[in-house]
Amino acid sequence: MAVILTILLFGVVVILHELGHFVTAKVNKIKINAFSIGMGPKIFSWDKNKTKYFLRAFPIGGYVSIDDNNFEKAPIQKRIVIILAGSLVNIISGFLIISIIVLIQGQFVSTKVKSAHFEQHKIQVGDYIDSVNNHHVFGANDLVFELSKLDDNTPINITVLRNNEIVELDDVGFLINDGERTHRTLGISLDTEQLTFSKFFETSFNSSIFVTKLVWVSMCDLFTGKISIDNVSGPIGFTKSVSDAKTHGFLSVISLFPLLSINIGIFNLLPFPALDGGRFVFLLIELISKKKINKTIQNCVNTLGILLLIFLFVVIAIKDVFSFF
Repeated sequence: MAVILTILLFGVVVILHELGHFVTAKVNKIKINAFSIGMGPKIFSWDKNKTKYFLRAFPIGGYVSIDDNNFEKAPIQKRIVIILAGSLVNIISGFLIISIIVLIQGQFVSTKVKSAHFEQHKIQVGDYIDSVNNHHVFGANDLVFELSKLDDNTPINITVLRNNEIVELDDVGFLINDGERTHRTLGISLDTEQLTFSKFFETSFNSSIFVTKLVWVSMCDLFTGKISIDNVSGPIGFTKSVSDAKTHGFLSVISLFPLLSINIGIFNLLPFPALDGGRFVFLLIELISKKKINKTIQNCVNTLGILLLIFLFVVIAIKDVFSFF
């Protein structure tokens, strides 16, 4: 079941991505040769407005084939919109699902302090945690994330909202032994609040920004070497996350969709050959220089990018397989 759910989640995310390219190309009157839902053997197809539509057997994504000559003749602003649309649809759909999840839950864990450990003498009950070491926190999950990035020797400096005033508190963490190890903690618990009309928009926004921040920081940490490729998972590793989430109910599985969708959206915007971000860089150079980059050069660079991506995906897949044993 976890494998099927993983395939469906990836399939929906990829189809939404391709729909972004498809719709914006259609709106801008760019010829589309083919659009497919699913991959593999054809179940059936039909033609409409010079576009061939396919429904294929495997729900593992889809593709859109835009007429290259027609695309290249379009104004550069339209081409940029079409290239970026897929990733933007992924990010926006992630935000929408987050909002729906927030609405269904009907309550949320806020950054309001519910109780404090007896050793905690600076943070007061009723305080709202605003930032950790000059990093604003977007909700309770972001607070946990910011604290997780600190080692036990790093002082925890926070700002809180207390009686509608911002109060700065330095070195609020203290060491505690949980029976297994000694570590630094804030020594507080957070309050759960009921969702109101205004809190719905605030919580949805904060949750969306947090997921985007989590994805972006994780990617930056990977490229800067702060985390290794051992911490990166592909579809195989994601199956384990789906399996774990499934034990907590259907809503937990759906909660993985925004993370996956926003992740793929941001990843595709990276200025790397073969990705939408790489193609955007070519268009940006053309926009500035007023000259088109040689098509042969573009194809060579994109082919190299595809080969590097395939190599990366194979390495991650092998790592994920071995992690199961």
